[in-house]
Amino acid sequence: MKKSPNSPSGRRCFKFSIANFSTANLEIKVDDAALIKIVEKSRGVPRILNRFLLRARDVAIFSGHNEISESCVTEMFEIQNIDELGLTKLDRKVLDYLGSIIRPVGIGSIAQAAGEDQQTIENIVEPWLVQLRLMTRTSQGRQITELGLKHIGATSNSRMIFQ
Repeated sequence: MKKSPNSPSGRRCFKFSIANFSTANLEIKVDDAALIKIVEKSRGVPRILNRFLLRARDVAIFSGHNEISESCVTEMFEIQNIDELGLTKLDRKVLDYLGSIIRPVGIGSIAQAAGEDQQTIENIVEPWLVQLRLMTRTSQGRQITELGLKHIGATSNSRMIFQ
């Protein structure tokens, strides 16, 4: 039975087919566990996946390996400052800002607080945070979720979360 491209398993297969194509195209050897870690944190974006593959290859070469292993990928993510959910420093900066305020805020305020262009926040950061359910969009603005608060190590005891 054929998997629907819109089902979770269909999207996962699609991401792995892109990853396998990239590894063959870039002539990079990657073990399965390493490839899984890279695919999970690449946001489903081939450009990001390729960047991770190339950076992991650099770590493997520097370490004297001829294949990208899971340990090479872990080290690459540490060097790139990417956490267990695939969040970058900018993603965490946005979450920290949202966690520090009580009310929903507009995208312009978030961009200003993060020191980044509004389009970057809207097109790159926001979709990933919403997909991971760390942030939500409301008619009043953007707001951190309980899951987002947990991720940044904050509690909602002293906050009122609108959901």
